[in-house]
Amino acid sequence: MKKFHIWSEQESLAKTLYHLKPQQKIVVYAAEEQIINDEFDPHQMNEQKSIDFLFGSTWYDRFSLKDYESKVNVHFWSNFWLYRAVAEIDLSNLNKPLNRRLFISLNNRAHYHRCRMIDSLCKEKLLKDAIISWHHIDSDVDNYRFKFWKPKKLRLADNFRERQDQQCLPSELDEALLNLIVESTVEGIFVTEKTYHAILAQKPFICLAAPGFHSFLKSQGFELFEEIISYEFDNETDLDKRIMMIIYELKQLKKQNYNKLYAKVKPKLEHNKQKALKIVRNQEGVPRIARGFKYYTDLIEAAKCRSDL
Repeated sequence: MKKFHIWSEQESLAKTLYHLKPQQKIVVYAAEEQIINDEFDPHQMNEQKSIDFLFGSTWYDRFSLKDYESKVNVHFWSNFWLYRAVAEIDLSNLNKPLNRRLFISLNNRAHYHRCRMIDSLCKEKLLKDAIISWHHIDSDVDNYRFKFWKPKKLRLADNFRERQDQQCLPSELDEALLNLIVESTVEGIFVTEKTYHAILAQKPFICLAAPGFHSFLKSQGFELFEEIISYEFDNETDLDKRIMMIIYELKQLKKQNYNKLYAKVKPKLEHNKQKALKIVRNQEGVPRIARGFKYYTDLIEAAKCRSDL
C-alpha cells in the first residue's frame, strides 16, 4: 500500500499520482484541503486496485462518474480544522471584548470572492468601522479588477506576514463586535480554522462561504446568532447577491449598540466553544481512515489534551 500526504509531497501531488504504476492500493491523506487542486482529474491516473482519498470538506464531485465508483473511495473529515485549531490555537493576545468597531476581517490570500467582498465593503462605506488585514496587492489576482477599493497592504500588530502563524489570534480581535470571515472557498462547504478560531475565541461571526455553510454549522450542534443576524443570505446561490445580503446585515448592526448586541449572543458564544471542545474530547467526526496516519492520530491526541481551553 502506498500512502501520500498532500502537505508532505515535495512536487505536485497530482503529478505524483498520475505517474504511479498501475494495480496498487493507494491512500491519499488530504484532510487539510477541500480538493487536490482545481485541475486534478483522477481519470488521468493509471488503473489501481483501490484508491482512498480523505478530504476536509463535505463533498467532492470529481469522483461521481460511475466507471470509478467501485475503485475510488472518498472519505470526508469535515471538522479536521477544528482539531487542528484546538491543538494549536494561541489566545494569549486576547483579553476581553471591547466591541469598539463593527467587524474585523483577516485576509491572507486574495481569492476572487475576497476581492469582491472588500470591494463591496468599500463601496458601501463599511471599511471605516472595520479592522482589516490584507497581505496581497496584486490587482490581477484571480482576474479581479477592483472598482472601489485601492488595494494596499494592511497588517495588524501580530505581524502575521513575517511570522506566518495563523494560529496566533491578533489582539485587534477584541476591538470588534463581529468576525467577518471570508472562508477559503465559496465552492462547496469547507470549514477551516478561520471559523473555528472565532468559535474558540467566543467571537460572534458571519461568513462569506458556500451556500448552506451556516446551516451546516447548525447541523453540527453550533448555534447561530439569530437574535442579531438574519441568515437568509445563507441560501442565496448567487455570489454577488449573497455578498450584498451580508452587507445589509452589517449595515443593520451598525445602527445599534455593539455592547448590547454582544450581550444578546454571549450565552451562545459559550455554548459554541464548549460544543467544539466536546466534539474534540469525544473524537467526533473522525473517519476511521484518518487513524491510519500517525500525523493525524498525533494531532487528534494533541487536540484532546488541550480540550479544556
